[in-house]
Amino acid sequence: MNALDRRIMDAYTIARATKIELERATREASARLDEIRGTERGVMGLTPDHIKRTPEWKEARRLYDVAFQALRKFNADFNKRYADEIREDRRRG
Repeated sequence: MNALDRRIMDAYTIARATKIELERATREASARLDEIRGTERGVMGLTPDHIKRTPEWKEARRLYDVAFQALRKFNADFNKRYADEIREDRRRG
């Protein structure tokens, strides 16, 4: 493995760690929304309006949206830039 290959792998390792952290933040934000909602569900399984009107839920939703959009933007670039490395990781299992 030459120096360029090592730098690419180092960049991929950092990017992969970033992806894991963004996924963790999104999961935690989603869990917080579920915690606020509790077992209450509307007729179609949606969060009831009286819960959506609370400041606590609005802030949790905002944090979820921010985390999800960051993950979404990151994934768009990550999957294109490191397609070969991702494929190799999957092949290795």
